Amino acid sequence: MYNLYKEYLEYFDWLDNQILLRSRDRKLEKANKKNENLINEIKEMIDETKESIIKYSQLKFHEE
Repeated sequence: MYNLYKEYLEYFDWLDNQILLRSRDRKLEKANKKNENLINEIKEMIDETKESIIKYSQLKFHEE
């Protein structure tokens, strides 16, 4: 009887660890997706800033 009890405890411990691992993996995926979106937004802002600088430089060049 003790062995059966011990096996159940080990199984429930394993099951608990699996649930925790899946939960952690989902949180990591969500965080990675959020970071990826932020990186893309920053890249877009940098591209827009570059375009603005180029346009401004061209305007200044034509004024002179």
